[in-house]
Amino acid sequence: MKLQIATEYLIIVSFALMVLIPYVLYLYSASQQYQEQNSLTIASESVKKIGEACDWIYLQGEPAKLTLKIVVPKNVENITFINKTILWKVRSSAGLSDIYYNCLSNVTGYLSNREGEYFVSVEAIEGGVNISVATS
Repeated sequence: MKLQIATEYLIIVSFALMVLIPYVLYLYSASQQYQEQNSLTIASESVKKIGEACDWIYLQGEPAKLTLKIVVPKNVENITFINKTILWKVRSSAGLSDIYYNCLSNVTGYLSNREGEYFVSVEAIEGGVNISVATS
């Protein structure tokens, strides 16, 4: 009798696991995709925010300066400024994505690619715009 009850419990638990495991795997996969999409969206918005600030400061000319707050997500591998382009390389499950903004002027400077919130200083200089992490 005890063996029969134990077997029935084993069958019930096995059936419950067969039903629950696919749902757990699906939710985990959906969560990972959401995190990646969120990271790409945050990076895109930050690049756009910096790019629009560069255009605005450049059109005002020297000595215009602006400080703004941006977020660098965890999957950013590289941040570079090449001539008139702001380029962020972001890692995802699909590979490396380039997020960029083409500015009106030459852009120089340095930003860390470590995850976090930063205050960024955008300053008009002769021949373009300089971007750097603002000091408090």
